Amino acid sequence: MLRAKSKETIEHSKRVADYSLKISKALNLSNKESEEIYKAALLHDIGKIAFSKEILQFSPKFSSDDYTSIRLHPFIGENIIKSLSKKKIPISQEVLKAILYHHERYDGKGYPKGLKGKQIPIASRIIAIADSYDAAFHSYSKKGNKKDDKKSNKKKAIKELVSNKGKQFDPQIVNKFLILLKVKVK
Repeated sequence: MLRAKSKETIEHSKRVADYSLKISKALNLSNKESEEIYKAALLHDIGKIAFSKEILQFSPKFSSDDYTSIRLHPFIGENIIKSLSKKKIPISQEVLKAILYHHERYDGKGYPKGLKGKQIPIASRIIAIADSYDAAFHSYSKKGNKKDDKKSNKKKAIKELVSNKGKQFDPQIVNKFLILLKVKVK
C-alpha cells in the first residue's frame, strides 16, 4: 500500500526497520521481540497513505492544518493494521502499540497520548530514534549536499540525536545506537 503512494516513504521505512532491528539486537532483546520491532518499524508510517503526495513531501506550502493532519498517521496506521488482523493476518498488540506510539517523546511532550519515559513501549522508543536519524540524514541530503558529503549529513543527524537525548529520545537507546554507528558516546 505504502509503495503505491510514496516510494520515498517505503525506502525510509525499510531503513528504519533495519536500524531498529540492529538496535534491538544490541539491546539483547529476544529474537521474537526483535522480529516484532522490525515488523512495526516497516509499518510505522503506513497511516501516511491517507495523505496526498504534497503533504508527504512536506512541500513549502505545508500549512498548520497539514501538520495537524499528518499527526493523525499513527492512529490511521494502527487502524489499518487492526483491520488487517481482523482478516486473519496475525499482528501482535506490540506491533500495534509501536505504530501508535512512535511519535511519543521521552519527556512526555509527544503524541498521541503524551506518554513519558518507560511508559512508552521499548519498540516505539527504538523506532523513534531510528526514524528520526534516518529522516534527518536524508533531509540533509536533500538540502543540496552532495552524495560524497555523507559524513557531514551523518554528523548532523547524530548531533540531532545527541541534543535530544532525554528530551525526545531514551538516552540509553541513543547511546546504544551511537555505538552501532561507531560514534564515541559521551
